[in-house]
Amino acid sequence: MPILPTVILMLAVIGMAAFLAPRVAIPAPVLLAVAGVLWSLIPWLPSTRITPDVVLSVFLPPLLYADAWEASWIDFRRWLRPILQLAIGLVAFTILVVGWVAHWALPGLPWAACFLLGAIVSPTDTVAVHAVLERLRVPRRATAILGGESLINDATGLLGAGLAVAVVLTGVFEFGQVGLSFARIAGFGIVIGTAVGLAAATINYFVRGTQVLFVFSLLAPYTAFSLAEQIGASGILAVVIAGFVASWRLHYIAPESRIALYSAWEQLAFLLNSLMFLYVGLETPGRLKEAIETVPGILGSAFVISAAVILARIVWIFPNAYLPLWLSPRLRRHEGGYPSLRAVTVASWCRVRGAVSLAAALSIPVALSDSTPFPGRPEIVA
Repeated sequence: MPILPTVILMLAVIGMAAFLAPRVAIPAPVLLAVAGVLWSLIPWLPSTRITPDVVLSVFLPPLLYADAWEASWIDFRRWLRPILQLAIGLVAFTILVVGWVAHWALPGLPWAACFLLGAIVSPTDTVAVHAVLERLRVPRRATAILGGESLINDATGLLGAGLAVAVVLTGVFEFGQVGLSFARIAGFGIVIGTAVGLAAATINYFVRGTQVLFVFSLLAPYTAFSLAEQIGASGILAVVIAGFVASWRLHYIAPESRIALYSAWEQLAFLLNSLMFLYVGLETPGRLKEAIETVPGILGSAFVISAAVILARIVWIFPNAYLPLWLSPRLRRHEGGYPSLRAVTVASWCRVRGAVSLAAALSIPVALSDSTPFPGRPEIVA
């Protein structure tokens, strides 16, 4: 089928969603996902399929790099503790809670597959969170913490998913071995990201011209991701670190080019994010129908597991928002006192998942090395 009608329809849908979102007071990601669902249900519209690899290796690197590149070093450093508590601690807590609940709701699902599901649904979606926050009067502190969380937890969640897949494929779980694998994958990702970020900062120092700087800035996330993936490290973590390091020396870029680059990255991020949420809508009906036919009664278990994801965040956030500050007056002064109850409540509900989780689920191998089906794949996708 010719690709041009699909491209035209995609651009029209994205444009209409952007136009309607502020007028109907519904975030654009929601409209795009709904539009994707409707598109997939209308048989005479052109069919389209975006593979999970495209989402994870083509769409995601520039989006994460742009978020890291535009992040405030001052805010990130000041509220590093709550950011890491959410991006690492909450991800680990969600993996454990969802793993236990999934094993209870689906007794036939192996433990490794249950924890794999927990890792896949653990990261929140940056775009969906910001799409809601920008319509609310949320304090700078909460915005910085939630933005930092959604930037890092993609790397930690996908890293956990990769380790869980490896356990399922090998059938072996040794805590020490998994710990070493985690350290190796994360460590090499940080090293490669730092090297690429320093190279990007050096290019920004010597090169002049907005167009060429934009091309080199687009080259950085793909280079970091590709190099890390080739040696078995975390490509997502490498991209985030590269963006942070490059933004650390953002003043190397001439002011006029810096403004133009911000604008160019903003437009690119808008288009890629829109395509990702359209992808969620396009994939959901067919995949869900397939999963329901494969695993009878899966919807009830899915709702139970969804409730576990929601409650895990609430249970984690409230004590961790206040207890460390109560125990340490020095930490309380550094972070600007106790956060408001309203801000913590909003943070506890900023749990929207997006295309990264769906792409990660669809990227699970279909079969093991002995050609037997991957255990739990239909349940995880559902």
